[in-house]
Amino acid sequence: MSFIEILIELWRRRWAVLAGVAIATGVALVVHGNNSSLQYSTARSQVLVDSPASSIADLNRDLNPLIARASIFSRLLTSPAALQQIGVQARIDPREIFAQGPVDPSEPRSVQEPTADTRGGQLIGERSPYRLLFQSTSGLPIVTIYAQAPTTAGAIRLADGAARGLSTYIQALQDQQQIPALQRVRIRQLGPAYGSVVDPGTNTRIALLAWLGIVIFWCAALLIGTRLVRNWRIVSAQEHDAAPTADPVGRSRDAAPGADPVGDSHDDVEPELEAWAAEDAAHRERIGKAGRERRPEHLEV
Repeated sequence: MSFIEILIELWRRRWAVLAGVAIATGVALVVHGNNSSLQYSTARSQVLVDSPASSIADLNRDLNPLIARASIFSRLLTSPAALQQIGVQARIDPREIFAQGPVDPSEPRSVQEPTADTRGGQLIGERSPYRLLFQSTSGLPIVTIYAQAPTTAGAIRLADGAARGLSTYIQALQDQQQIPALQRVRIRQLGPAYGSVVDPGTNTRIALLAWLGIVIFWCAALLIGTRLVRNWRIVSAQEHDAAPTADPVGRSRDAAPGADPVGDSHDDVEPELEAWAAEDAAHRERIGKAGRERRPEHLEV
C-alpha cells in the first residue's frame, strides 16, 4: 500500500482517526501531569571556612588548618544532627533530605566504591525529593553545596538552609566545647544560592512522544483491521460463487447441459437397458402377430 493509498484510506475513516487523536491527547495530558518527578531543579552555594580575623586577606596566615576543617565539615554535614539543623533552617522535614559527602580521589578504588549496605542506603536516598551533595575544594577552605529539589524555590531554600545549618551546627559545637572566641571557626556564605530547572522540556517531550506513539498505533490498527475485513469479505464471496447449487431437475448448475445426471454409473446400467428394450420390442411383435391371425376373413381387403 502506497503512501497516497494510506492517506485515502485514513481519510475515508477520518472520524475513527479523530477519535484516536482525542484519546492520544487525553493520555498525553495525563502523562504530562503525572511525570512531574522527572523534572527537578538544582541550586548551588558555597561557604568559606574562615577565622574570626579572616585569614584569607592575611598573607602570613597558614590556610592548611582551615582547608583541613573544610574537608571535615563537608563530611560532617551528612550526619543526622547536621541534617536536623539543615531541615530547621530550610523549613524542610529532615527525613526527606538525603545528603552525600565528597569522595577523596587519593583513596584507593576499593575505598571509594560503596559497599552493599552503603549502596543500598544511596538507592533509598535517591528516591528522596530533597538531596544534598557537599564537595570540598582542593587547596581552598571552601565547601560547595549542591542542592536538588522538585522546584527551583525549594532547591534554593535547601542550599541556603544547608549553609546556615552548617554555621549553626558548628557554632553549637564550639559553644558546647567552650572554645575561646579568637580560636573559633567562622562559616561565611559566599553569596546567596542560585538555581534553575534542569531540562525544563522533559515532561513536554515525553507527553509528545506518548501522543505520537498512540496516534501511529491507532492508524496502523485501523489500516490493518480494514485490510483484514476486506480480505475476509473477498474470500467469503469467492467461496459463495464457487459452491455448486442444484437445479430443479436435480442436476448440478455447474454441470454441462448434455451431461448424464448419474455420472459414471451410466456405463454400468446401459447394457441392461438395451436388453430390456429388445425384450420389450419382441413382446410387442408377438402380440401384433397374434392379433393379425385372429382377424375375420371378411374384413380382409
